[in-house]
Amino acid sequence: IHEKEDAEHLQAKLSSIINEPIEYRANEISVSASIGAAIYPHDGETLPKLLFMADRNITAHKGDT
Repeated sequence: IHEKEDAEHLQAKLSSIINEPIEYRANEISVSASIGAAIYPHDGETLPKLLFMADRNITAHKGDT
């Protein structure tokens, strides 16, 4: 992944898969997840900076779905 749009596409695809309810022993179970992405070197060049930016991106996108 080299472009922001690629990361956003992957993030949306993963969220769609994760958010799909499953049946288990005649019960429907729903799971949700928050996914944040950061792209090196655009969002940072160190692991702490990339983790910070990924976390920031999670917060920025909460409520978009």
